[in-house]
Amino acid sequence: SLGGVVSGGVSLGGVVSGGVAMVEPEMRIRFAETSSVPAVLYEPLVARLTQPAVDLPVAQAAATIGVSFERSTLSASLGRSEASVEAAVDALIDAGVVERSGPGAYHFRHALIRDIAYDLQPRADRREMHRRVGEALRARHREGEPGSWAVIALHLHLAGEVDAAVD
Repeated sequence: SLGGVVSGGVSLGGVVSGGVAMVEPEMRIRFAETSSVPAVLYEPLVARLTQPAVDLPVAQAAATIGVSFERSTLSASLGRSEASVEAAVDALIDAGVVERSGPGAYHFRHALIRDIAYDLQPRADRREMHRRVGEALRARHREGEPGSWAVIALHLHLAGEVDAAVD
């Protein structure tokens, strides 16, 4: 876990000031060492992800799927109803995190926002989400929906399921 003060049920390694997550110096250093996001942009972008209406785990799961994602894949990966996920994605749209790209399809407005949402996940949670995304994509592919086995294998590989990735 990232540690720190909890804002809206999400641990950010920082304190909240005026509804904006302020990142602790240790967290800033760790992030600077492991992320491609410039440190000066970190706090304003985290603020978008930590608005009270934003469901950060939904943003993190979407970020795990990729820069673009479909509501059905996100719903299956989270084990939540599409209606629940649609409401959460609408909040991400209102927060300026994602945009619609088609019916039930979305993309992150900026790759750096996606990178932060992805990086805010503890490593173990990220691996589990990659497993869930890989399984959701594999199930859709087996049902005849178009998809890439390479993408499925990548998610399973990042989940640490090497045998499943090569099957």
